[in-house]
Amino acid sequence: MGRTKKGIKLTGAEVRAIICGRKRQLRRVVEPQPAFGLRPYKTPRMKVLAWEDSGGPNLTTKLDKRIRCPYGAVGDILRVQEIVYIAPPGHSDDEALSRTDYKDEPRVVWYDACMTPGEEHWDDENKKIIGLDLEGVKRCHADLMPKWAGRIEIKIIGIYAQKIQDITVEECMLDLGVVGYDWDAAEAENGEDEYGVGEKALFSGAWDGVYDGTGFEWNDNPWVWVMQFEVVTLDTCGTCNEQQTGNFDMFLEG
Repeated sequence: MGRTKKGIKLTGAEVRAIICGRKRQLRRVVEPQPAFGLRPYKTPRMKVLAWEDSGGPNLTTKLDKRIRCPYGAVGDILRVQEIVYIAPPGHSDDEALSRTDYKDEPRVVWYDACMTPGEEHWDDENKKIIGLDLEGVKRCHADLMPKWAGRIEIKIIGIYAQKIQDITVEECMLDLGVVGYDWDAAEAENGEDEYGVGEKALFSGAWDGVYDGTGFEWNDNPWVWVMQFEVVTLDTCGTCNEQQTGNFDMFLEG
């Protein structure tokens, strides 16, 4: 049985797609990038334990550097980390989730991914959620989210490596979380120019929105880890349920 690993940071768009039940793959850049390429390193029973640099066509020496996916192995359970806003003790909100903190006290938590995509939600000067007159709210970036504030856990059911431009149309849909999306209705409502560009174009745009300027953009064609997963824990709030029927941009923004 797998073990719970360290958390994995997700964007708001990724979280929303998981909540809607459509996202089933994650891609993260392989670091450092292999010099030539990646091929699976297998045991005699053909179980993949790691990956190794393919070494190029003239390799004659034994490979000694094997790479394991740093996010986990098949069977591992990962805690999703996301941007959260934590209310001071004693505050209540029927639309938000109530969690129990490390002092065993109930705390209200708002999740940035469940707020309106593409808008600012935090007033940094006054340390408040925009539109909510409440003092003492703490904003936590995804990598600083307390474990007790987590609401989503995913189980890795498959891992492989690929060049990002080798992604298939089906994989684009599983990664973006647009499986079952009504493309015809979207084009009828928004026009072909906006959504009639194809799944790969949508994926590459979303990818560059995260990795722009890092050297791992779509045109750089980096090697990536592909993690297939299933959701094992998912707690939603009233705002989440409203977002499940939101427009297509909710899967691409933030």
